[in-house]
Amino acid sequence: MSALHTYRLEWQGIGMTITHAQNQLGIIDHIEIRTDGNRPIPITETGYRSHFLDGQLVEPYGTADAFVKSWLDEEASSSDWQQQQDAQRQLSLF
Repeated sequence: MSALHTYRLEWQGIGMTITHAQNQLGIIDHIEIRTDGNRPIPITETGYRSHFLDGQLVEPYGTADAFVKSWLDEEASSSDWQQQQDAQRQLSLF
């Protein structure tokens, strides 16, 4: 039997809703992430991400929002995300 949980997360000033369907299809979990205003985050340029994964990957974090926060923190260190953030800061000067 699957369970559905919904969380709110604010990450670096970006609000988002995270929906976690545990044991989807009897074998995997499904996490759906939607940012407020479709703002980009390191794991999606469109503000929407649908991700299927082994539920055991979420367990060490306790909840899906903690898992997603850790995922975002890790991906935020990528050079692509850093360059995008630098470009946005430059544009905000004018």
